[in-house]
Amino acid sequence: MLCWPFFADQQTNCWFSCNRWGVGIEIDSDVKREVIEEVVRELMIGENGKEMKENALKWKNLAETAITSPTGSSYMNFDKLDREVLLPKASSFLPVDHQSADGNDLLIVMHNVVIIQYTVRPINFLQLVL
Repeated sequence: MLCWPFFADQQTNCWFSCNRWGVGIEIDSDVKREVIEEVVRELMIGENGKEMKENALKWKNLAETAITSPTGSSYMNFDKLDREVLLPKASSFLPVDHQSADGNDLLIVMHNVVIIQYTVRPINFLQLVL
């Protein structure tokens, strides 16, 4: 990643990308064509670029694990949000539940209108259907 911070949180994002996560190179504020060419070449074919690609793949794999694994942090946090916040509020005003034919969807129905469709898949989703 080529980082050229200018405003707001870009400096923080640049610092983390370059120093903490190891996936970026910062460009100085006095940008010249030759400098950009040198940095792009380093990213594309240099040793630092290869190392950054490895780091990016490592972060990608960690993110996928966090989302898809039942013990992943994002998976568990979304499941907790679902159980503790969304489901109690949804069930407090909806009188009728129906199981779908394939068994994966729980339809919450009020006055013959589907209010909420709760889908049971690798990650639980709760969405309003109007």
